[in-house]
Amino acid sequence: MVRPQLTWTNWAGNQEFTPREIAAPAGEDELIDLVQQAVAARRSIGMVGSRHSFTPIVETSDLLIKVEGVNGVLSRNAEQRTADVLAGTTIKQMGGELWDVGLSMFNQGDIDAQTIVGAIATGTHGSGIDFGSLSSAVRGVRIVTGTGELLDVDESRPDLLHAAQVSVGLLGVITRVTLDVMPAYRLRESNRIDSLEKVLDDWDEAIATHRHYSFFWAPQDDAGALYALPYIPANHCYVKMLEERPVDAASDAREPISGETGARTGRAYLIYPDTTDEIATWIELEYMVAAKDAKPAFLALRELMLEHFPLETSPIEVRWTQGEPAFLSPHHGHDTCSISVSGLKKHDWDTFLRAVDETLRPWAPRSHWGKVGYLDHERLRAVYPALDRFLAIRAELDPHGLFLNDYFRDLLREEAP
Repeated sequence: MVRPQLTWTNWAGNQEFTPREIAAPAGEDELIDLVQQAVAARRSIGMVGSRHSFTPIVETSDLLIKVEGVNGVLSRNAEQRTADVLAGTTIKQMGGELWDVGLSMFNQGDIDAQTIVGAIATGTHGSGIDFGSLSSAVRGVRIVTGTGELLDVDESRPDLLHAAQVSVGLLGVITRVTLDVMPAYRLRESNRIDSLEKVLDDWDEAIATHRHYSFFWAPQDDAGALYALPYIPANHCYVKMLEERPVDAASDAREPISGETGARTGRAYLIYPDTTDEIATWIELEYMVAAKDAKPAFLALRELMLEHFPLETSPIEVRWTQGEPAFLSPHHGHDTCSISVSGLKKHDWDTFLRAVDETLRPWAPRSHWGKVGYLDHERLRAVYPALDRFLAIRAELDPHGLFLNDYFRDLLREEAP
């Protein structure tokens, strides 16, 4: 019998592979049974959420599990300010379900289409020096390990929790997470176009005085169109500033969002996202440097683009994130600044992004796990001081290497079982 080919492709089309089987469980129990049966048969396993990663972290030759059907907020505790959320729940869905009981997430990123398990597994983040990544809000996970054990991890086992907060799928299949949340709040935008000179002059004060602060620098006129942003003149910045506002029940009931783009007020989970989640026409690199190194690193990348890649139209996005203890978090141990830029798929994006990598290399960057990066094992070990602690836990939870693929075997220097 000829088996039909099952081809999986990510949202940007730069990752494609053909697993032996693609499964889409419809609930947590079905997901757990599926993984335990695969583990018993010693099958290699990959798990995928919303296909938003640009890297081969989910690739597998055997069983690929899609978790979109395992979704929903299971419980919301307003007193303890926690929520139990199933793995395939999108950030957008979670925002709405939390809002209905008077709760909100602390922070979000530019896109809300990702599943929560994919977002935390890769260290996805928003903006604001006083806020960690989405992973930093994780207070517990339920995970099916590479031994078939159903393991509930919480703060009573800090090393296991810090390994699971950003696991990149290497410890097992996470079926649910427990998150810290906060009372519901609204956000007010006060976004604007500023000259680069003003952004540089306001740098430290702006970071310190806004709940959420970030900016996009445009190398050419209307570079913001790549991410569906407002018009940005060349060598200017689209500055995003978000401030917290209390819930106004009457106005929220009439209109969850009010105001024009860039000056909106509304439910926090609806204000955060501002970038399209359609098929990406670009390939993105995002590197995290120490917050203290942000300005020279950004200026070096700007100079590279202007002098050597004048045809590249991607804006440079600059955001700040609070440091956190997760072993594989790009924000591990200190506050960071993320500097991201994209190469168009129709151009030679790889040559451009490799030049970006070399330009930022003096600041020992860490790469977003879901974005293109060029760190090898030696560089990974140099910038992740807790790598060995993570690998020790990985070896315990996945002794047969069922959650490894060729990409991670090379990066982590682990042998095939």
